[in-house]
Amino acid sequence: LSLTLFCLWAPPRVLPERRRNAMLGVFEAMGKWSLIDSLMIFILMAAMKMDFDIPPADGTANATAAAHAAGAAPPVASVSVEVMPTGGITLFTLGVVLSLVL
Repeated sequence: LSLTLFCLWAPPRVLPERRRNAMLGVFEAMGKWSLIDSLMIFILMAAMKMDFDIPPADGTANATAAAHAAGAAPPVASVSVEVMPTGGITLFTLGVVLSLVL
C-alpha cells in the first residue's frame, strides 16, 4: 500500500512515468490475486460450521432428534464448531480493497 502511494506521489524525476505505470500494473494484478485469500477464508468459514451430538456408548440409544423427543438417553456431548473471523482478516481485506481503489 505504501509503495502504491509512493508511485502516485513521487515526482517524475524520482520515478519516471514508464516505471511508475509498470509498477502500478504489477500492484493492481497482485491486489486482485490477494482477494482470493479473503474469498477462501469466507468459504472455509461457511464450510466449517458444524453442529452434532455424540451418542451414548451403550449402543441402545439412537442419537437422532426423534429419539431425544421420545425420551431416549441424552447425548454424551453436543459439539458446535464455528469459525469466527478476527480483526486481521478485516484489515487484510480493507488493505486489498484500498490498494485496488488507489
